[in-house]
Amino acid sequence: LGKSLSPFFLNVLDYATMQPPPDIGGPLWAVYVCWLISLLAMYPLCRWFAGVKARRRDWWLSYL
Repeated sequence: LGKSLSPFFLNVLDYATMQPPPDIGGPLWAVYVCWLISLLAMYPLCRWFAGVKARRRDWWLSYL
């Protein structure tokens, strides 16, 4: 029913030298769920950082 996720949890050397299996991946709905979770996790951090940049005028903040 499902696919193996073991290729995603290999060390760098094993991952670089192996051929990916032909059925690697997941369903599109899983991509959307991961995207939504990361969006919801990053929004408060981005909002906080926008407030920091609005309150402070340090020269180095213009490079971030």
